[in-house]
Formats: sequence, structure tokens, C-alpha cells
Amino acid sequence: MTQHYMRLLTDIELNDKQKQIWYRCVEQFLGADHATQPNEFLDTLTSHRAELEGDDEFPYVYVVYLSDDIDTNIAEQIVNVWNEIYPRDFEIETSTEYDTECEDDVEIDDVMYEEIQRRASKFLHNRWVDDQLQEGWRFGINASSKDKTNPRLRDWDSLREEYRRELPMDRDQATAFFKKYPHLFA
Repeated sequence: MTQHYMRLLTDIELNDKQKQIWYRCVEQFLGADHATQPNEFLDTLTSHRAELEGDDEFPYVYVVYLSDDIDTNIAEQIVNVWNEIYPRDFEIETSTEYDTECEDDVEIDDVMYEEIQRRASKFLHNRWVDDQLQEGWRFGINASSKDKTNPRLRDWDSLREEYRRELPMDRDQATAFFKKYPHLFA
């Protein structure tokens, strides 16, 4: 019998509240009858099953087991909701194997290329801000390593224009970013 699941991979360990929110996020779209019970979900987090192995970039893995495969549209909705909830970088995978052949043939026109650069710059800047804030840095008029202040510690939309830097990337890098973070373009 095939085990169906949806797994979240993160770069930092989630606390118990975040784990429950992840479970509820999946349950919201699938209903309680299609997902394991919350106590079973928390019990599986210490298991050594293959689907619980992370990688160097995302070593922490949180799996919700499902009674059946998940529909692609529902999976995308879960990714979009989790993206609104969770501010850091993550990956979400399912046990369902989808036909991704069309994703390999993505062609990016000039307008899309510029949009990917803009969104990548915003996404990576905001992730940098989150990382800096977690390390004790804060916004300040002047940059100071001693005081841990920096005038760039604002989310991209609040950042003064003179502090914005577009991420330089070629078309291959833009395509790779587009494929890695499709939820930013949904």
C-alpha cells in the first residue's frame, strides 16, 4: 500500500505552534478525514522514514500523511496559504508525482524576465531582513555594526528607493528562480 503525504521542508526548526499551524493548513483544504490526526502527526516528526529526510538547505521536515493523493490545485493553494503564514524560505512536496514536463520548457520573454528580477529582489531582500532581525539587528538611520542597526532593515515595499538593489541575474538564473519559487508568481 502506497503512503500518501505532503511534506514541508524548512531551514530552521518549527516550534510546536508552527507545527500545529502547518497541520491545520493542510487539514483546512483536505478535511480531517483525509489527514492523520494531530497527535499522530506530531508523533511522526521524530520518525526515521525516508520521507522525513531533509537536505543541506532544508534539514527540517514536517509530514502530514494523507489517505489519498492530493490534487495539484489543492496543493498549490496550500503552498500559497503557507507562503502567507510562514515568512522564511521553504519547500513543499507531495507523494504524488505530477507531470512536470512543461516546467522544463519555460520560455521567459523580456517582460517576464524583468518581473522575475523584481520579485526575486523583493523576496531575497525580505528574507535577508528576517534573518538580520533574528540575529538582533534593527532598523536605524545609520548603519552600525556595533549597534546592530541598518537603514536597509525595512521590508521591500517600505524601503527607500535609494536602498533598493535589483538582483542581477541572467535568463537561466531567472528561469531557475521562477521554477524554484512558483508560488511567488501565482
